[in-house]
Amino acid sequence: MTTSHARVADQAAIELLATPAGRRIFDHTTAWLQNPDNATLRDILGQPFRGWTPGQVEALSQLLHYGRTGRYELAYFEVEATPGRDADRTGNQAKLANLPDGITAELVDGNGFDGDAMLTIPEGLTVLDDAEPDRPARDADAWENIPLEIGHTDASRTLMHLMQYGAVARWPYGFTRIYVLFTTPRWSLSRTAADALTT
Repeated sequence: MTTSHARVADQAAIELLATPAGRRIFDHTTAWLQNPDNATLRDILGQPFRGWTPGQVEALSQLLHYGRTGRYELAYFEVEATPGRDADRTGNQAKLANLPDGITAELVDGNGFDGDAMLTIPEGLTVLDDAEPDRPARDADAWENIPLEIGHTDASRTLMHLMQYGAVARWPYGFTRIYVLFTTPRWSLSRTAADALTT
């Protein structure tokens, strides 16, 4: 079953590919995906279960654009374990039981929530900015109920959460870090745009 955010991304890809400028954006994003130097950021932004379909490439192109234009920051903290399969909810919750500095994560059932877990970060947590490694560490604002996506997730889901919540966390397969994307204070998407992804 295709989710609403994936359907919106699929339609956006059709519209993007209908113009020469859109085709160039799509081709540039596809080339970016194939560059092994981009593998870490690629997996943070999405690990689509069904692969990089045109819709997911289109959603990735938006996420990359927003990152390049400073509309979100990327921070991370260590988990010291890689995530297990989705079915291993007990094992994943146990790995999330001892997060650093008062951070908490609770796995949730899908009823009314489109994510794997909810993450809470207390005020004053020092985060390192992976996007700008020369910039000194800084204290993060407090964040509650950040959607945490574990393992496979669509880029369109990452984009949807960023639009709806202003933040999204990722614990990709094969990684011992949880990455958090925070929108910057000067930027947020309209509620109308966020609603279009969820209806």
